[in-house]
Amino acid sequence: MGPVQEQVAAIWRSVLGAGRVGASTNFFDLGGNSLAAMEVTLALRKHFAVDLPLPSLFQHPTVETLADLVEATIIAEVEQMSEEEVARLAGEHSDSP
Repeated sequence: MGPVQEQVAAIWRSVLGAGRVGASTNFFDLGGNSLAAMEVTLALRKHFAVDLPLPSLFQHPTVETLADLVEATIIAEVEQMSEEEVARLAGEHSDSP
């Protein structure tokens, strides 16, 4: 699994109290429900700074498909930014002093 999939899986484990969560694991097969879906979308917002509507998890119920949506959302948001905004964000997240 890639880093976004790993983080989505970690969020699911935390919210659902699940053990092993793989890329093709279905949220609802783990006992996910609408309340847990709200918790997941809030955790995704906090971790990735993406605002996904609640139905997203119902439409993308596996780690892989939800992670793909998160990545696509981030890319779409970056593509809408000006070059100055991108440069400022890149500078904020740089490891160099």
